[in-house]
Amino acid sequence: MYANSVSVSIASVCRVVLAVGALLLLVSGEASAQTGSRLTQRSIAVGTFWINGASEINEVRNLLQNERPEQAVKVARKFVYQVRKTASFGAIGRTRVLYDALNALCVALTVKGDADEAVDTCSEAIRLQPSDWRAVNSRGTAYFTLGNFRAAMEDYRRALATEPKSEKVVDLLRRNLQLAVAGAES
Repeated sequence: MYANSVSVSIASVCRVVLAVGALLLLVSGEASAQTGSRLTQRSIAVGTFWINGASEINEVRNLLQNERPEQAVKVARKFVYQVRKTASFGAIGRTRVLYDALNALCVALTVKGDADEAVDTCSEAIRLQPSDWRAVNSRGTAYFTLGNFRAAMEDYRRALATEPKSEKVVDLLRRNLQLAVAGAES
C-alpha cells in the first residue's frame, strides 16, 4: 500500500526496533506525562508508555513492556471502541481521550508488526489533533518499520515543527529523523 523506493529486509527492520519512550515533560510548570516512540538499535522492543489518567493506556504500556503486543492491541482496540461509544467526556475531552487511545493503538500495532494499519490509525489520531507531535511521531515510526523512510522523515520533521518547547522531545525526534535519513541513504 505504501510505495517504497528502498528494499528493506526483515533482518534490517529487526535491527532497528521500536521502543516506546517515556518522557516526563514540563508544560506550563506542571509535570504531565507524554508518550513518544523512539527508534533504537536494541535487540528487543522496550515499552514505557505513559499517559496520565486512562488505566487502559497504562495497561497497553505494561503489555508492551512485557512483550505482549497482541494483547496490547486488543486492549487498545477495546478502549478506542469504548471512547467512541461514550459521550460522557464532553466534546473536547472526548477528542483528547480518543486521540490518546488511537495513538496507543498505533504504537501497539507498530510493535506487533501491523505497520500498515498503524499508519491508518495514527492518521486518524492526527486528524483529531493535528498540532500534537505524538501521533505524528508514532506514524513516522510505523512508516520507518515499513521501510518508507521518506514518509518517516516528513513526519519526524512535522513533529519537530509542532514541539520545540521540550528538549527531551526535540532530542527524541531528531534521533528518529537521523535514523530515517540513514535508512533512506542506505
